[in-house]
Amino acid sequence: MYERIKKDSRHVNIIFLGQYPIKQRTFPKWSMAYLDLSQNNAKDKTHFVNNFLILSQMISEKSYGTKAFWYIAKQLLKH
Repeated sequence: MYERIKKDSRHVNIIFLGQYPIKQRTFPKWSMAYLDLSQNNAKDKTHFVNNFLILSQMISEKSYGTKAFWYIAKQLLKH
C-alpha cells in the first residue's frame, strides 16, 4: 500500500511512521479527508481541524503508530 501511495502524484510530503503487525484496524470506518488550504477559508479549516482533533480523542487503542500519527497531525494542523 505504501509503495502505491508514494507513486501516486496526489500524495506529497509523505511521512512514513512505521510498520508493524496489527490485530485489527484502528479506524475501521475511516475514509480519506481533504482540505484545500490554498483557498484560505478559515471557517472550513476550523471545522476540519476540530473534527480531526475530536477523532484523535476517540481512539480506543493507543499504539505507537497511532500516537505518532496524531502527534504529527496535531503539529501540522497548528500551522
